[in-house]
Parts: sequence; structure tokens; C-alpha cells
Amino acid sequence: MLSSIVMGLARAMPRGGHRLVKLLRPVLPGLARYPATLKANGFTFRGDLALNVFYPLAVYGYYRHQAVEDDVLAFAAKGARTIADVGGNIGYTTALMAGVAPDARILTFEPLALCQPYLAQVAAHFPGVRIIPKAVGAEPGTAEFKLRSQVDRSSFAGSGSEHDATTLSVPMTTLDLELAAEPVDLIKIDVEGFEDVVLAGARQTILRCKPIVVFEAYEEDVLRRSVAFFHGLDAGYTLLKITHQGELRPLESLTRGADEVCNYVAWPAGRSLPDGCRIPRSYDRP
Repeated sequence: MLSSIVMGLARAMPRGGHRLVKLLRPVLPGLARYPATLKANGFTFRGDLALNVFYPLAVYGYYRHQAVEDDVLAFAAKGARTIADVGGNIGYTTALMAGVAPDARILTFEPLALCQPYLAQVAAHFPGVRIIPKAVGAEPGTAEFKLRSQVDRSSFAGSGSEHDATTLSVPMTTLDLELAAEPVDLIKIDVEGFEDVVLAGARQTILRCKPIVVFEAYEEDVLRRSVAFFHGLDAGYTLLKITHQGELRPLESLTRGADEVCNYVAWPAGRSLPDGCRIPRSYDRP
């Protein structure tokens, strides 16, 4: 009851709601097992409201800053046989894609132990989901990983700020190893600046299966290397930008426009683009 009252207050605060929750979290255990219901499909899981990646799901049911990316993933996931979610975090995008592709096999890669209880709830609800608690790179082995207080900004060592970061050693695999026997139709990559490294370890899978690839590239040099990877494949991919309005545009410049997001799509030849190159909304939202 008290936890619900606190969340009601937090929702009513235009700013500072998360700070209020974090302040009261030590004395209100219910804030550590609070429900969040996703707008996309009604899936509910429980988590710690002090965690920066869980709180907005409890408040809004989605991440407001990436709603159009959700639409792209939902469109691309429909009818997929196998999906790879690289950088699964607490399982939001996995749950989103599982909702629109209930018959798909979804392999979600996430090395952080902090995220595993959330991912376990997703896998328990969606039978096609398999969690692989490893990082993904260009070759198998181990990697140094930076865990940050903003969990979604955690990444391989060597990127991002060292402030408030804890270094972990995590096992690393490649998509070519993990997906060798899979008919892969969609790969989503969000690994905070190492997207091109993941692609390097997925070369054979991409050539064999020609999946749609949705990847983040916040920094221009990451985008440049990722574009070079697809050009080097010579496999008929079209590289597309995504606008905040859901329009897909040919990637003719590495510079991101004011109305464009930092996610991109590699679209294989032979796969139909949406009507008018505009992605439809996948769920209702303001």
C-alpha cells in the first residue's frame, strides 16, 4: 500500500520522482519488487524501482525515448523464426519482440548478473526465449565490462566515462558460434559503442541468413565502421536511418539529422519494406 502511494506521488512529479523512490527504497521493501506492465503486450514483471532502467517501465510501460525503435523491432520481428537480441539488458526489447513473434526462438545475450532476475521473468513468460549470460564480440573468450549506475550505459571497457564504473570480467561469445544452426531473421544490437565488434563476429550468420539488422550507433565513428562492414559484405543490404516519426530514409550521410534517432537498419534485398517506408505504430501511447 505504502509503495503504491509513493509511486502515485512519483508519477505526479514532473521531475524528481525517481529521486523520491530511491530515497525511500531502503525503508519500503515493496519498492524493490514493484510491478511494471508493458504497453506493448500487457506483460508484467517485477523489479527494483531504484534501477534507472526499470523505473520508467513502471511509470509509463515503455521507454519514451525509444518508442519508434520499438515499432521498428516489432515490424521486423513479425513472422521471424529466430531472433538475436544482443544487449538484452533487463529484457524489455526481448519481451516486446516475443509479444509480436510468439512462435519465434529468441536468443537474448546479456552478461550482467544484475539483469538476470529480470530476464528470467521474461523467459518464464515467453517460452521461445532463451537467455545467454554472455557478452558478444568478434571472437570468443573473456572481456572486461564496465558496470555503471545507469545500467543501460554499461559496456565493454574502453568506452564511456570511468566515473561510477565497476570493472567486471565476463565470458564472451560470437553470434556465428551461437547461431550456427539457426535460421536467423532479425538481429538487434545495442551494446553502447561496440556494435561493429558484434557485427564482425556475425559475418557468416549474416551472409547465410540475410537477416534484418537493427543496430545503435550513437557515435559517428561506430556508424562509419558499421556501414563499412555492410558494404564489405556486398550482400545487397540497404542501410536506412529512422526518424522520430517512423520514416525510414536511405543512409546517404553519416551525420544524424535533428529528426533522426541513433538507431539504424540494415535491410536485406528481398525483404519487403513497409508501405511508404513508414513504420506503423506497434502499440498505443500518448
